[in-house]
Amino acid sequence: MLSRLGSSSIDAIALIALSLENQIKALDRQLSQTDDPLARARIYLQAAKLYSASEEIDEACFFMTQAFIFAVDTGDKKIEQEARRFLKENGRI
Repeated sequence: MLSRLGSSSIDAIALIALSLENQIKALDRQLSQTDDPLARARIYLQAAKLYSASEEIDEACFFMTQAFIFAVDTGDKKIEQEARRFLKENGRI
């Protein structure tokens, strides 16, 4: 399949991957700087959405599970419901 893509398409794919990696690193830095469970729920939710948008479902489900756990812990019903729906849609619960 990649042989049919032009070099600009391959460059675009590499840029997307690099962008994802940089975004995940930024989220990881945020996680290391907070002990606030609600902030952690939001960061994990962001990471899950990034991986989901990149069609990396296993990684997305891992981070969505973490978001779910912290949402339940803090009582954030919005994140809890979003995480539950995502995990159910992907056969994880």
